[in-house]
Amino acid sequence: MGCDDCGQSGFKGRLGIFELLIVDDAIRSAIKLRGDASDIRRMALDMPGFLPLQRDGARLVSSGVTTEQEVARVTASGHEELV
Repeated sequence: MGCDDCGQSGFKGRLGIFELLIVDDAIRSAIKLRGDASDIRRMALDMPGFLPLQRDGARLVSSGVTTEQEVARVTASGHEELV
């Protein structure tokens, strides 16, 4: 699969994937009330402009930079489908 330069992994170097949540009043309130993390995540998913790690990873998969398996491995998201 790989070579000596990549340690037989097929990958060399690192490229970040990112998740950005801009905290609005609703999210801030849920955090202050010690809301459940899964509820806060659901709120974030409904926010325009929120880009989950998996979706940013999917962007890199579609451009041929990495694989779905690698994104799932580094995000511990084997149970989530890349969108």
